[in-house]
Amino acid sequence: MKKNLIFLIAVVVMGVVLLPAAIAQDPYCKCGTPKCKYEHQKQVLPHLNPGGSPMTPAAPRTAGQRAAWEYMGPEGGTFAFVVTDPTDADAAIIINNESYGNGNVYETADGGANWTAFAKNPFAMFDFFAADMNTWYAVGMDYTTYMPYFGVTTDGGITWTNTAWTGTDTPYAVRVHPTNPNTIYVAGYYYNMVGPHLYEPVFSVSTDGGVTWTSTNLSSFGYMVPFGFDVSSNNPNVMYMAGYDYDISTYMITGMCLASTDGGTTWTAAPVSAIPFEYSIMVAIDPTDDNHVIAPGTGYFESFDGGATWTTNPNGPTFAYGLDIHPTDSNTIYVAASDGMFQTTDGGATWTLTDVGGMPYTPSICEGTPSTVYCACYYTGITRTVDSGVTWTNICNGILESRVYGVEISDSSPNGIYSSPYGFAAFQKSGDSGVTWTELTMPPEATYVSIALENSNAPNIILAVLPGG
Repeated sequence: MKKNLIFLIAVVVMGVVLLPAAIAQDPYCKCGTPKCKYEHQKQVLPHLNPGGSPMTPAAPRTAGQRAAWEYMGPEGGTFAFVVTDPTDADAAIIINNESYGNGNVYETADGGANWTAFAKNPFAMFDFFAADMNTWYAVGMDYTTYMPYFGVTTDGGITWTNTAWTGTDTPYAVRVHPTNPNTIYVAGYYYNMVGPHLYEPVFSVSTDGGVTWTSTNLSSFGYMVPFGFDVSSNNPNVMYMAGYDYDISTYMITGMCLASTDGGTTWTAAPVSAIPFEYSIMVAIDPTDDNHVIAPGTGYFESFDGGATWTTNPNGPTFAYGLDIHPTDSNTIYVAASDGMFQTTDGGATWTLTDVGGMPYTPSICEGTPSTVYCACYYTGITRTVDSGVTWTNICNGILESRVYGVEISDSSPNGIYSSPYGFAAFQKSGDSGVTWTELTMPPEATYVSIALENSNAPNIILAVLPGG
């Protein structure tokens, strides 16, 4: 028993030592949580996308006619960001965050009934901020140079301007002044391989639209990696950055949030939890109260005094990826988490969990019509509710980007195809050679089906290989 305990302690210590370095060097994992078992933790595999729009499946051909590969669906992709129009609940834009410049940017004008691919996403984004439907800011990695990327577009993603990032730090989260789009704020970190600090938080400001930057190293606050960052829409001098503090001497990780009330000139720090290895991966300011801050991650953490002290909501969702707060009713909050979409209408006292048909990542409330919410889902496209989260509908017509783990043609019907793109409830069948698809019930505990086979002697029996066996 004692030997087993010593071995367990050694494994835990080694994991804690190696985890932060792996996170810092892996640009594909933003949350960095030990439970982060999904594909966005792993390297994004490149796949080419056809040009032109709209992207719709072609009619089936015979084998002799098929001179080139075609996208046949079902819909999916590494979707992470969605932009909603505050004046039109039926207009939205979704961004595929595929690497190597192969992700598409889609738009809809009819509430997701049809989507059109109209631009390319030139880099893998760590964070994204839309000032409006046309002006966007993003930070990430340029995979042509393997250098940090700060991008600005003023035409809704058709063209991007990449401002050379001159600092040695990694920009990780971006926000913009609520009334002056030329003033841009970026939270990032410096990875100091020689120590004594392993991760040093860095705060950067540009007042000329990203052409030049002034950076401040905040290493006095320890070894913090700022995963989340937000600026008040009411008072841009109020801002918060949240993440974790890594103590290299004790190998301990604690959640930390930095707060500033003077536009980033000075900062104060406070732990979001007293429990080790609990930390935030995002932060959002209540649009009706700058002192109310929500910073979920491994737990659901809140501050009601401007970040000075923090509480953990025992009923709140854990392992969250994104959230949005109702623009006028701060008691209504949507949180995308590993288990599904969580919603509260009473400020977090109670929560409703909904399976939105994929792994939710970024919910976006339509400000003009708050009952309508879009959500980008990793590997399964986009989902939408028009009744304040009561029901969700997958709206992916025209989106044909998918990571397929298994595909099999039926022996009993040559037009029958089974396909398994990554994502919850994403096992699908086509009876017309891929023109249309029907979603089937996923096997229990399955995030994807590696192989699906239909027995020709028993066409209603499907054999599936799941992760782990």
